[in-house]
Amino acid sequence: MNKVLEINKVSLGYNNNLILKNIEITLSKGDFLVIHGKNGSGKSSFLKFLYMKIFPISGKYRIFGEEVFFSNKSFINRCRKKMGIILQKNFLIPYLSIFQNVQLSFEVQSNNSTSNDNRVFEILKWVGLEKKAELKVVNLSDGEKQKVVIARALVSNPPILIADEPMLYLDSISREKLFFLLKAINKLGTTIIVADNQNKDEYFNSRKVNIEQFVITK
Repeated sequence: MNKVLEINKVSLGYNNNLILKNIEITLSKGDFLVIHGKNGSGKSSFLKFLYMKIFPISGKYRIFGEEVFFSNKSFINRCRKKMGIILQKNFLIPYLSIFQNVQLSFEVQSNNSTSNDNRVFEILKWVGLEKKAELKVVNLSDGEKQKVVIARALVSNPPILIADEPMLYLDSISREKLFFLLKAINKLGTTIIVADNQNKDEYFNSRKVNIEQFVITK
């Protein structure tokens, strides 16, 4: 299997205060990893490290076989373009439409100033928003905004998907559709990392890691 992410003895913290220590995880193409643990245990911090929003205090991180040097901003930007990211507070542009928010993400991620409208509509249909494509984000419910965040993360077919509580704000029907969508793209080879304590047992054929095993005890 092709290695996608390699995390070797990584420790994380803020202002040199450790919160997670000696994280050792290797993921290959098509792996599905669910991170769980109680609130405040470091799940979100770990995901921020994965997409290089926070830097490690120690250890090594490799993406597609290349070591990440956190001082190399151009390399980090290239790596992020291979990632779809779903966050609990993943800010949308409120006065653009649903379609425009997703379209903009496609253009940025694919380095293409000409967006593929068919692909944008396809992913909006997947999340059930194709009939609301022209609505401004500012007028959406929390559940609809979460669907836009999901569509924006998936529109460019990223090889890596990182999601922090992706089922947040979704009703039961929307959760089932998202589970199906994640299963489908995972079968196609997308490597998925999800932090989801509430729904961890509902994910299919996934590896599970309790982040608390890496927590620094005081």
